[in-house]
Amino acid sequence: MNNPFISEFEIFGCKAQHTPSFKPDLNPPYAVKDFLQIGENSVLYGAPGLGKTAIVAAIAAHASIGRDFGDCLTQKSVVIVFAAEDRNGVHKRAYPYLNLPEFSTAPFYVVPKGFDMLDHTKVEEVKKFIRAVQKAHGILQAVVIFDTLNRMLGQHDENSSTVIGSYFSNAEDIAQSTNSACLTIHHSGKGTSAGARGSSAIVGNADNIYRLTNSKQDKSLVHIVPEKTKDIDSAKSLSFRIEPHNVGVDRDGAVKTFPKAIPQGSTGIDANIPANENKPPKRAGGERIEDVGRILIDETKFGNGHWLSPPQIAERTGEAFRDVRSNRDSHLKAVKRSLKALKENGSIREGDGKFKIADECLESGQV
Repeated sequence: MNNPFISEFEIFGCKAQHTPSFKPDLNPPYAVKDFLQIGENSVLYGAPGLGKTAIVAAIAAHASIGRDFGDCLTQKSVVIVFAAEDRNGVHKRAYPYLNLPEFSTAPFYVVPKGFDMLDHTKVEEVKKFIRAVQKAHGILQAVVIFDTLNRMLGQHDENSSTVIGSYFSNAEDIAQSTNSACLTIHHSGKGTSAGARGSSAIVGNADNIYRLTNSKQDKSLVHIVPEKTKDIDSAKSLSFRIEPHNVGVDRDGAVKTFPKAIPQGSTGIDANIPANENKPPKRAGGERIEDVGRILIDETKFGNGHWLSPPQIAERTGEAFRDVRSNRDSHLKAVKRSLKALKENGSIREGDGKFKIADECLESGQV
């Protein structure tokens, strides 16, 4: 047998798995480590006005370029938000991040409508769409956000356990067949201790459930508290501060602001880990070369097609440069080494100290 975990015994159209041959995956893929795992379905619920959309937009923005936030690690992922409840709300709350230069070509998309998750034809269409966006950006994983649960049920009742079971069965199909981490935004029931609104089957069917709650001491501070996790042993609360972000002045002289969720790190961190054991592992040079090449491809395909300087490229680098990001000089040197390798193999062009992807690499999408 090529895979010793799979036996020769078959039933119901699938092969039985030989449990003694099982090997644990020590590095399961994630969009946000210990929060949004690839292939899993999560629910984030909370009362109105706590900043659910702002927080989700901030998390998704960081994942879209593989930029760590607080003490959370991310891996670059396509982001697709099905904004059935408030499409402009998602744009506004993502704007404080996506308006920055390093996010200019981020693979972050909002679909301004929902769909009936119980309609298998629609589910197949969604899977096809996710794969198309992944292929266009050369990224093999995604964060898919459904906002909100009620708006993704068509005419079905969120209080029905059968409906909720079917919803999560199809959401699981989307997550696993498109290599995605799916997150459903939901509302809480009446009262502070009511839990998630609707059927109790939500708890049984979701892989992970997170509750949003504000700090009693500081109303601008909001916590994501894990209530149920599937395979996340080290899940911990994440904190965000919701602050107004100045976006300009209107013609009447009034200052316009959008809510911005600012990561504050997590609570319950083990402070006794020795510093030398808490350092991120060094990244392989090939990962960095691929990251820099992808930045230049995206600038031409999805941005303004500008020539980029090494500092501009450094601003956009993702998790491949995690171990050098805290030191500006080391970060820039690592970027320049990747640029040198790309130039030597003919993948990029240089002019006046700036760089652009070569035409042949743009066509192939590879460096």
